[in-house]
Amino acid sequence: MQLLFLEKSAGSGLELEISKPRKPEWLAENLTNPFRDWDGRDHIKAAHAKKAAQTYKQHLKEIRRLSQNMSDSGVIQKQLMSLVEKYTETFNEMDAKANFIETIEREEIYNAFVELLDQLESKPGMDQTTAIKVNRKELEEVFERTRDF
Repeated sequence: MQLLFLEKSAGSGLELEISKPRKPEWLAENLTNPFRDWDGRDHIKAAHAKKAAQTYKQHLKEIRRLSQNMSDSGVIQKQLMSLVEKYTETFNEMDAKANFIETIEREEIYNAFVELLDQLESKPGMDQTTAIKVNRKELEEVFERTRDF
């Protein structure tokens, strides 16, 4: 969403014009992206902040794709294991180059991973009988086993 702020004059307030409205999917990928505030942190390069945000967006899209595919849970679990490895390895590669991931970033990376799983399991309109079931413990083990940061 591109916002144009035009200040009329001191004391008379603010005029706001909104152009290029975005779809809810775009808003979910960008407004609630847990890595958006990495940009501007002293010890995190802008390129790493951008890559982290992009990684989240890519994995969110993949999670949405999986949630549309109502195949058996075993197939979904295998795909999720691969997705978790890829997600974690992306942060391993970034940290290997710059060694910037500290305790707070570790927690944010893990919490974003949990949010991605939540997206899969809590698809709107699903009830208990149609909800996608995943083995979170197994996925957390993959995350921990793969994680080098």
